[in-house]
Amino acid sequence: MKTKNAHLLSGLVIGIAVIIAYLLISYTSLKNNSAIVFLPAIVLFVLAALNVVNYSGKAEEPLSFGNAFAFGFKSIAVTSVIMIAYSVFSVTVLFPELKEDAVKATIEALKQQGNTLPADIEKTARDSVNKGYIPIAISSALISTLVTGAIGSALGAALRKKNS
Repeated sequence: MKTKNAHLLSGLVIGIAVIIAYLLISYTSLKNNSAIVFLPAIVLFVLAALNVVNYSGKAEEPLSFGNAFAFGFKSIAVTSVIMIAYSVFSVTVLFPELKEDAVKATIEALKQQGNTLPADIEKTARDSVNKGYIPIAISSALISTLVTGAIGSALGAALRKKNS
């Protein structure tokens, strides 16, 4: 089986599935359910594991744990790029109100700390949110996708069919 770029397609499919899970939560009443917010992570984890198991089963030669995991991690790297793009798009275009909510939360935190002048609180809050909002969205997407996907890929590599 020719699988030179299989990780690109599987990473794309996993990314689309995770985005669908996020959109399902965001545009339904499910976003108020504290347990359902883990759905995208569960989808990512399960698909990462199944991806490696499926790839290992179709391989022409026996795959070691390391080779199976490497395939899964390459797929998750593609998924991470997709999730970073989606995160930036979602916080800037789909849900810009989240940034304003972050400003309000920062204002409240600064008021409670009491070490910022009342006249400077809003400016300080806006400046800090404007500087860090996109980098935090990017790093959150990257870290959560890579960690969850790596664990799923490791599980898939451990469960792979050993072609002997």
